Amino acid sequence: MRVYSYHPQTGAYVGAEEADEDPMNPGQYLIPAHATTKAPPVGGFVCFDEQTGEWRIDETHTREVAMREVAQELSIVGSLIDEQADLVAASLPGADADYLLRLRVYRVKLRELPRRAGFPNVEWPTLPGKEA
Repeated sequence: MRVYSYHPQTGAYVGAEEADEDPMNPGQYLIPAHATTKAPPVGGFVCFDEQTGEWRIDETHTREVAMREVAQELSIVGSLIDEQADLVAASLPGADADYLLRLRVYRVKLRELPRRAGFPNVEWPTLPGKEA
């Protein structure tokens, strides 16, 4: 089953993926957080409204708004990188060099977004999680 992901704060379309089947309930699928089985409409900048459960084309979403969202996301990931880099450099508990590398790759992908054809209506990268 195909699911369509959206940004948790803005509802902006992020991308599509195949959902995993629920091993406890054959024929049922595990829908990730901030995802829906409803396909987004084509054209324009689409956002998912969790209250209505529907996609909408956001006519007010401009390149400038998207650039602010990229800048905000860069500031968030920057603080995560600083924190993790300090832990790694000092060899302190919680240090995870692989996670630090994934954060840096994510930051590079964010910086490349505005140069991609069709921006802001492109697939946005996903913030990597820190595996325990």
